This record gives sequence, C-alpha cells and structure tokens, in this order.
Amino acid sequence: MNITEKINGTHTVIANFADKVVLAYNPYAAEPYVVWYLDNDGDPYCGVYTDNIHFARHKFCERVVSCTAIGDFIRNGC
Repeated sequence: MNITEKINGTHTVIANFADKVVLAYNPYAAEPYVVWYLDNDGDPYCGVYTDNIHFARHKFCERVVSCTAIGDFIRNGC
C-alpha cells in the first residue's frame, strides 16, 4: 500500500509499515485519522479513530512495535 493511496474508499494513507499497519486520513470525517492493521490481503481491520494527529501517530507507533521483534521482546518482559 503506497502513501497517498486510497484505502476503504474514503481514507488516504499517510503512513505505512510493511503493509501491516497504516495511518490514514479523511478530511471529511468527524474523526479524520485512523490507524488500521492490514490483513494478508491488504484489507483494514481493528481501526482506532481520532481527531488528534498526535494520538494517531502514537497508536501507529504502538502498532508498529507490536508487529516487530521488538514487540516480542517487550511482551516477554525482557
């Protein structure tokens, strides 16, 4: 999924991590920012919606960590 590509027909991707996590934006939505996980087909699920870009970036970073070996390291208490 490329930056500026539309996802879910309404949101523009503004950040993407390995086609596993995206941050997207829809200027017409009440909560214009969303962070989704992507399944193996590239379909979004488990969205966190917000009107705050800082919160959206934070959630994006949290989800990126959860998709990496660093996330495994943290979850295992090391």
